[in-house]
Amino acid sequence: PISKANVGEEEALKNYLEKTQPPVPVEIAPVLPEKLSVPVSNKFNIFSEAVAKAENNPLLELYKSNPDIKLKDIDSGKSITATGKRDEIEIGFGQTAKTLKEIQDILGPEATVEDAYDQLQNRLRSKIDDISKTKNHRFKNIKNYPEEYQYILVSIADNIGIKALNKYKELQKAMDSKDNNKIKKEMVTVSSKEPKKYNKGLKNRANDIYDALFPTEGTK
Repeated sequence: PISKANVGEEEALKNYLEKTQPPVPVEIAPVLPEKLSVPVSNKFNIFSEAVAKAENNPLLELYKSNPDIKLKDIDSGKSITATGKRDEIEIGFGQTAKTLKEIQDILGPEATVEDAYDQLQNRLRSKIDDISKTKNHRFKNIKNYPEEYQYILVSIADNIGIKALNKYKELQKAMDSKDNNKIKKEMVTVSSKEPKKYNKGLKNRANDIYDALFPTEGTK
């Protein structure tokens, strides 16, 4: 028992022991990355590269040579326009640019070539959801199709728009019957304004994308 006489002594000892004891370790929760990476299939990577090639998009070569280099460390004022009607590079979600500096302004000062190329991929990937969420669309059930067919529909929507894709009745029939020969024919888009100028290129674009998705068919 502690008497009144030694209460002060006891308190002093207690305080001393508390100060000399090692601190209790505190567990710190790991910091999660701001954005978890979403795995994509190798088939999608092949498809997105085929689209970039078909559009003569200069970001593809930059991505292959040095994906980690920051846009600000390249000659960012140099024009890297892609061939096409608008003579601009689409970098996703309706944003376009003509120079690396413009892409950097959109993505931020620390953006790399890989960041810019990822935006190109996101532009294509997002269209699958956009098509599936479009009310009364012919290809509303796009996710039920084989992966290659989904990307064919994305390539058309990317070229002419989701609304115009809804007119491709024969393509839908070909996909439902898995008639690949007809699909290759029906996926070709045409230019109503300047057919002589653009139709050959549009056919080549469609054929290149199809051949990338079905490489073994070209060897038969």
